[in-house]
Amino acid sequence: MLDDAVGVAPASERGPVLKLVESPEQRELTRRMKGITHDYIDGQVDVPFLEHTLQELDQKYPGLPKHDIELLIGSLHHDRANALDLGFRVFLSREAEKMGTSLYKLTQEQVMQLYGDFDLRKDMEQAEEAALRSYQDALKGYWKGYLIDQSDAGLLSLELQIHRAGREQDPVKRKHLIGELESHVRAALQDVDDFGKRAEYMYLTLIRKFSRDAGVEHLIDAHHSIPRDDLRRGHSVDGVVIVGDRKQNLQMKSFNINSYTEDFQRKELEATEQKLAGSTTSVILVPPNELKECYRLAFAPPGDLDAKNKGQLTRLKRSLLTSLAQTLPEESKRFLVESLLPKIEKKERSTITQKFIDQNSSVNQLINLGLLDEGDIRDSSVLLTAKRVLKENLAAVRSVFSTPDAYLNPTQEDREKLKQALGS
Repeated sequence: MLDDAVGVAPASERGPVLKLVESPEQRELTRRMKGITHDYIDGQVDVPFLEHTLQELDQKYPGLPKHDIELLIGSLHHDRANALDLGFRVFLSREAEKMGTSLYKLTQEQVMQLYGDFDLRKDMEQAEEAALRSYQDALKGYWKGYLIDQSDAGLLSLELQIHRAGREQDPVKRKHLIGELESHVRAALQDVDDFGKRAEYMYLTLIRKFSRDAGVEHLIDAHHSIPRDDLRRGHSVDGVVIVGDRKQNLQMKSFNINSYTEDFQRKELEATEQKLAGSTTSVILVPPNELKECYRLAFAPPGDLDAKNKGQLTRLKRSLLTSLAQTLPEESKRFLVESLLPKIEKKERSTITQKFIDQNSSVNQLINLGLLDEGDIRDSSVLLTAKRVLKENLAAVRSVFSTPDAYLNPTQEDREKLKQALGS
């Protein structure tokens, strides 16, 4: 029920921050919490261990809040629910094949009908309910823990409730429930101090909105990662986008490329791509100025947008989604592009600019263009050389590709011509 929605209360409605007396017991509990959180991030704890630890600490330190552990327990239940949901999508793909069609052609009604045939649906629902109960426990009082805080529990809970609301059979009720829950997400984000976290949720919220607007929310979904994956050293994951049965982990870089910091920021992006090469995570650039303006326009009342605003929203939407598309395998990318990306107007069809190439020279796109072999992605010198050659030869790229679409979806003949044009 919407009335039971779990979220973060506005600052004006919160109770006092739980400032505990620095007694010896409190210091010891804080030390234990830090150790448990580190073990959680390293993947060394599971739900039974955390539940046993919570009982032990309740007995040893009665009356002292342990919201950190309640959040960690909820997140692991949430992670299991997400894994089962991905299993459901694989099930949908197999069932669609039996029906003589494609997963990407299934309607929302067909997906709901097939949900009833999914053997693990009860397990998934139980994991979701367990996660929500733990998040509810973690939201009693306003608190900040070690590396995590109340906002993590509130936002993760809201996203999970949005996902569950998507299974509501009545389309009118479903739209209302999701709209209300998404409004809670947007309200909660106003009180998130960490801009990086806020930007991640803003981007993922936009993906969900764009997919609902296009009527493909049953096939394209987005949610934030659980704290374990977000805080993991090295290969951290900020968010997840699912297209069909393909899960794409994302690490987002939120900075604006400008002439003063371009070299440093380009090197940071390239270093991150090298670090993630061969993993299941891709890095995307999400310029905060573009993100904030797109977010503002996307959620503005429709009547408030004039033709200029609508055109700006279209351009920003295309810019933010293009880098995401390049992280996906061919079939998923094609579906996302056809479903969510606005059609390019005739006057823009031949506009391949230096900025466009800079924004679309990811490892996946280099492989797509035939300039990099998958076996070479761990070799930083080969990767950097391929990027440099592409970016420094705008004229050669334009001689092969007449449109941005052609560049993003090259044929084998295009790949051969590009290699010749670049002298490789």
